Amino acid sequence: MPSDVIEIDEHCLSGKGYPPHAFRLTQKFREYALFMQKCLIPYDKECIMSDDDEMSTAMALVVASGRMCPKGELEIRSEAAKGSPEDILELGIRHYTGQGGPPQNPRVGLEQWLYLIDVERGGRLATPPNRRILSQAHSCIAWYYIEKVHRNSRKPKMGDLTRAAEAANAAAHLGYFTPAVIATAEYIDEAVEKESGKQYWEVSPFDTMKDLRCVYERQQRELEAGEEPNVQRCAWPECWLEGTKDAPLMKCNGKCTEPYKPRYCSRECQKQDWKRHKPKCKPGPPTPSASEDGSEEEEEEQAAGPSSRALTKPIISGLPVHTSSTTMSP
Repeated sequence: MPSDVIEIDEHCLSGKGYPPHAFRLTQKFREYALFMQKCLIPYDKECIMSDDDEMSTAMALVVASGRMCPKGELEIRSEAAKGSPEDILELGIRHYTGQGGPPQNPRVGLEQWLYLIDVERGGRLATPPNRRILSQAHSCIAWYYIEKVHRNSRKPKMGDLTRAAEAANAAAHLGYFTPAVIATAEYIDEAVEKESGKQYWEVSPFDTMKDLRCVYERQQRELEAGEEPNVQRCAWPECWLEGTKDAPLMKCNGKCTEPYKPRYCSRECQKQDWKRHKPKCKPGPPTPSASEDGSEEEEEEQAAGPSSRALTKPIISGLPVHTSSTTMSP
């Protein structure tokens, strides 16, 4: 296989639900796909890219291609200039990796992500960034700084590690645990202060980063036990946010049977997922071949505003939390 080309066989994708088509991607595109894997996808959903695992590599590249291909550089820049949070996040990624149009400039990429999380600048955005975009921006910032720490491994700057840890802790607090978040926590876990001999988790400012330490220790327990993560995530396939104590998930209040009710982090994600969930929102176990039912009037009513198809009790890691429900409609 040439070093600058990745061949993706249509047969290895069709079994995973992707359209059966083969395509070619340059080796350079792997940088973009790798960044996306490290910063935008939860650690247990990561597809490890390697020459020995054709399926994982293919899947990772397909997902990355699906993110980049719909919009070119000019459209991304135009929408970002109008204050679109999603496009500002994406423009930062393209600047960082040098893929998809802009020349590589990691510092400019960092500035895009910092803009997203700046509360004072939030009023200039077209819409406030949702929880997923905020957490992904924090994850990107964490990766930017933890990469600097590793590049300067002989004399790492405490300021860079602190900024990486603050961003990773913010992402963990929002319920988004990417490889970038875990990599930052891993560095802190292995570091020891020379003067006191204390582990960094016990030293300021890292001793205040409880969310980051909690998710790292949970991940380590899962690895040692060989278990799959026992968490509740937002049901919209493009979100993956976990429920947290401060921001729990909520379940659909439709007719779907309790064990099969999807959980969502927001009204926005429930609306995005409604087309997929609607055929299954009825009593009994969901069936892949179930057809959509309901009249056009019902569809318009669902899209118009609050209705009985609401979200009820919030859910944290599969356990109900006794708080008042929030009415949300697809």
